[in-house]
Amino acid sequence: MTTALMVQAAMAMANRSLVSCVLIRRGDHDNGAVLVRLDHPDGSASLESRVLNFDGGYDWTVVMGDPPCPAADIDARIEKELSFDPDCWVLAIDSAVGDNPLKAME
Repeated sequence: MTTALMVQAAMAMANRSLVSCVLIRRGDHDNGAVLVRLDHPDGSASLESRVLNFDGGYDWTVVMGDPPCPAADIDARIEKELSFDPDCWVLAIDSAVGDNPLKAME
């Protein structure tokens, strides 16, 4: 499955569940990495990324924000990630009503 198709499916799942899910940045259509910024009600945020596990499958891991930190810090980390991986996709999700919809697709 291409990254573009995976992101489109995740956004459709989130929208169907009435969860705010916004595409912040479009990456490489076929193989871009995906970062998910989870926005918490208190203005803090967390950042998750999909990583390859030892079994050859994918898992989601918290890159930053465990515990949640200021959203500005997460945005700075996203910019840093994009500086060395310009093909990366970035989604923002309102975590007050939902979680990372891409986790359900694993």
